[in-house]
Parts: sequence; structure tokens; C-alpha cells
Amino acid sequence: FESLLGKSNAKTIQDAVLYWIAETHFKGSNFSKAAEFYGRIVNEFPESTYRASSYYSLGWCFSQLGKWKEALDNFIIVETQFKNDPLAEDAIFKIVECLYNLKEYQSLKDRLKGYLKEFSNDTVKQSYLYFYLAEAEYYSGNFSQALEYYAKVLKGSDDDKIQALSRLGAGWSYLKLKRYKEAESEFSALKEESLDKKGVE
Repeated sequence: FESLLGKSNAKTIQDAVLYWIAETHFKGSNFSKAAEFYGRIVNEFPESTYRASSYYSLGWCFSQLGKWKEALDNFIIVETQFKNDPLAEDAIFKIVECLYNLKEYQSLKDRLKGYLKEFSNDTVKQSYLYFYLAEAEYYSGNFSQALEYYAKVLKGSDDDKIQALSRLGAGWSYLKLKRYKEAESEFSALKEESLDKKGVE
């Protein structure tokens, strides 16, 4: 791919070449190098058909590198500037993850309330969004509100992992509220195989 970049007869496909070089680095988990090539597409090729994918992949690269603010900025570009692209919906869920990791809980809550309306007919996506809303309320110290949203996840989701994380969150919320019997009940109902090491501890 890189040998094609210098060839005069490949100038019309340079953005495509850059994109596939970026993809190759991405698949090899070299996220810094991948970001360099995705960045060239968005900066040098304003008319490229690869722009939406490049912004989205830049967001992924930065999130893999723990650069949540840079990731957020790129996912917001996909959501707002490429609304008709299929990646725009995926970008919404990555925005949620970025805000959560940035501990921007008020911004997260504000966005989630809008997203919940947008996905009002999709129970799987709603459960995912309610989970993050519960987490945002928990880390904001609103334990009763967190319990309400964890309950919505436990009622609406079939996903074992998100169920376990919601039950764990509910247990901690009860503990913070000094409702020890209910906390014990939630913790006792957890299946260890659905949690990571930290969750089990």
C-alpha cells in the first residue's frame, strides 16, 4: 500500500490507499500509527468518501489509547456531520462511553435523556442507555435514582453481562443508602462468571 502512495498514476485513489494503510495498522493494534493515516484523510481529502469512516476510526484509535477527549471529539463529528451515515448511530454509543470515562456525568445524563427518546422502540439499546444513566446517577451520588434505572435494565435486558453489572450497581446503591438486606440480596444473586475479576472482588 505504501509503495502506491508515491506513484503518479495512483493520485486519484490516494485517500483509499491511506484508508487501507490505516485499517491495516488498526487491525494490528498499532492505534497511534493508524490514527496518523486516518488523520491524513480527514485533513487532506475534504471530498473523500472515507471521511465518515476515518473520523469514526480516529475515535476508536483514541479510545483504545485512553485519549477519551480526542475520541469524543471525533465521534461527535460523525454524529453531527454525517447524520445519514450508518456509523452515526454507532457513534452515539461511543459518545456515551467517552463521557462516562471522562467522568462528565452531567453531560452524559443530558445526552442520554435525548438518546432514550431516539431509541424508544429498541429495548436492547434502551437497556444499554439506562445502564449508563444509572451509572451516571450513582457516581453523582443520586443512589435512589440510580436504583430506578438499574431496575429498568434488569427488567428489560437479556444480556448476562449488563444484567450482572446492573445488579452489582444496585447492590452498591443499596449499600450507600444503608439498606443492607437489599444490598445483600443483590450481591447474593450475582453470578461470578458474568463479572470480571474486579467485579467479583
